[in-house]
Amino acid sequence: PKHQRSDIAVLSVSGNNVPDPLLGFCADHRKSLVVALDNDAAGRVGFDRVFNHPLRQSLDLHLQVPVHKDWNEDLLKGQD
Repeated sequence: PKHQRSDIAVLSVSGNNVPDPLLGFCADHRKSLVVALDNDAAGRVGFDRVFNHPLRQSLDLHLQVPVHKDWNEDLLKGQD
């Protein structure tokens, strides 16, 4: 059986939409939050929004960015 973790939330969204209710839930429940957005202008807007969000200090926040434009391109190119 797979090991399940209840203390982490992983968020992968398109564009720059990081929902406030999810940030609030993670802060309220002391969840670690992994935010994985694209490596483009919209992704950078999303990262900035989360990093500068008032709840930021209440989150165990991990920002992940692909090497190329998006995670699919990283997979196709082997993350070279």
